[in-house]
Amino acid sequence: KKVNLLVETCDNYAVQERQPNFLGALMSITILPATLVYAVMLWNQLKENPYVEGNNMLWSMSYSPYPVDLECASETGCLLSYMTASGHSECKSLDKGQREKYQMYYSGGRTPMISIYTAKNSSEVANIYSEANSWDKQPPTNKNGVFVMPAPVYASSLLVNYVKTKNNTLSGLGRLRHEWFFTHINSSPDPEEFAADPCVTSATDAHPAGVDHTKIRMAPSFNEIEVNDSFSFLDYIGTTSGMYGLFISAGAIILSVMELELWTRAFAQKTIADFQNGNRVHDDDDAVKEIA
Repeated sequence: KKVNLLVETCDNYAVQERQPNFLGALMSITILPATLVYAVMLWNQLKENPYVEGNNMLWSMSYSPYPVDLECASETGCLLSYMTASGHSECKSLDKGQREKYQMYYSGGRTPMISIYTAKNSSEVANIYSEANSWDKQPPTNKNGVFVMPAPVYASSLLVNYVKTKNNTLSGLGRLRHEWFFTHINSSPDPEEFAADPCVTSATDAHPAGVDHTKIRMAPSFNEIEVNDSFSFLDYIGTTSGMYGLFISAGAIILSVMELELWTRAFAQKTIADFQNGNRVHDDDDAVKEIA
């Protein structure tokens, strides 16, 4: 008996049978549209929530190579060398307007990640393109939230900061963006920094009147940003189901109170009726006695 009592107490799935009635049906019909209205309101609210954005700072030396989209802008062309896994690449010659993408490695020593040689007093050396975030909706300039923006490079020493953005709410071009931000350090080239560069001799031979050396060094850390949608179908279904259960529980309480009131009234009416019937029987007995 104790075991059966314990089982009956702990079993949350045991349901006592209840006869259907009009109040229960009316409450059930009311709960369904109420849950639907709540589901629509919750959907709109969750869809308007801002995206979740995470920003991690990582060591540059651990995540090479890095994509660089570079275009020569010098009138007389450019001589380019950049850091690879095995050291500086061979000297590459680029014509004005020639644009190429390179996979470059981080250089933590005095050797710059990118070296560009141009004729002396070049007004502009190169352009490095970044994929900026933009939603101006002017196709084909802005595609999928991305505006490809050139950043001019002049003869000097530059420190560049790299930002990698993974936007998991988009597809195509906007899903992965690469941005480069420049900080000017100085305009005086240090011969020790490019003494072993393969472009030095070629640049001197190509520009006897003088050479401008542009050094681009990457910062020791970079930022990786990840964007995710805050909306979750599991959260939405769970919250909506929970509200439906809450409506059911509230309806059960309301029905219990109403049915208790109806039962109380019926019990009171029955008690009064029994009492009145009892008095009539007693009066009839008295009347019979008097006649006798």
